[in-house]
Amino acid sequence: MNLWTMLVIQNGNDIRCFALGPNEKGLWAGGIAQYKDGFHHTWLTTSSYGFYSAEGAKETMENIIKEVRRLDLGTEIRKINSVFSGET
Repeated sequence: MNLWTMLVIQNGNDIRCFALGPNEKGLWAGGIAQYKDGFHHTWLTTSSYGFYSAEGAKETMENIIKEVRRLDLGTEIRKINSVFSGET
């Protein structure tokens, strides 16, 4: 997950989790989207269908949102900026 996606998840309004599927094997994928101005903006989806239920896919995405919202992204951004500016 890139920093921009984490910033949107951390600060965005109307962030929702969703499930895709099931596929031909009965498995589900999960995703995170933002609903804004009547449009659905997908920010993150799992790379494969690996969940046994829609509920499991959504629950995993909800846990990702909780973890991202616990991060101190300001500190992470300052670390990245210091590397690019030559400060260490």
